[in-house]
Amino acid sequence: MPTTSQVQRTRETVDFLAQQPVPVPVNAVHVDSSGQMTSSLTNRMAFTFVFAGALFDVAAETVGSAIRLALRADLGPLPYSAEHVAARHALIRLLAEHGHQLALSDAQTIQVHAALDVAQPATPVTILTEITAFLLAVKPNLVRVADHLPKAAASAMIASGP
Repeated sequence: MPTTSQVQRTRETVDFLAQQPVPVPVNAVHVDSSGQMTSSLTNRMAFTFVFAGALFDVAAETVGSAIRLALRADLGPLPYSAEHVAARHALIRLLAEHGHQLALSDAQTIQVHAALDVAQPATPVTILTEITAFLLAVKPNLVRVADHLPKAAASAMIASGP
């Protein structure tokens, strides 16, 4: 657990960063295991979040003059024909129509994916803006996938989502 002085230093650092006239790149600082903010200029970062019940993995790396965000989430298994023939065919059509957002893994899992480029300086606001724009665009397809998944998988997918 961080000490009072470490918490105070972190607050001071956050206050300092918030007052800068030029946005601070998102990969410029991090909080270490002791709760202290330190410099961490790196070319990579990763995080996860849940949207519409799907756990998204995000990996970011510097590519040229931009930050490339690679987003991916498993939505559920493609149903077997013997179980849900109509749902399987509907999902295959959806995958064919929206291959730029949806894919089928080798393990027959439906995935949503994207590669987003964020111009520098890549701040938390610019990264969240790009991710939000993508999620708003892909949400109708997430709902369509959930509509065709077996009830247990669809319920798990939308239970914790907005």
